[in-house]
Amino acid sequence: MTRMTAVTMFSSAEQLEQMLQMGMEEGMRLAVGQIDAILSEVPV
Repeated sequence: MTRMTAVTMFSSAEQLEQMLQMGMEEGMRLAVGQIDAILSEVPV
């Protein structure tokens, strides 16, 4: 089993709100959803 942890830090609540309004949450979900497919192509 492999575990991945992603930590995103913001300098202020306003910065967090700005990133959320720009679609960061959806973008991260899409990116993380593609990780299994990408890793399956990497030779071990």
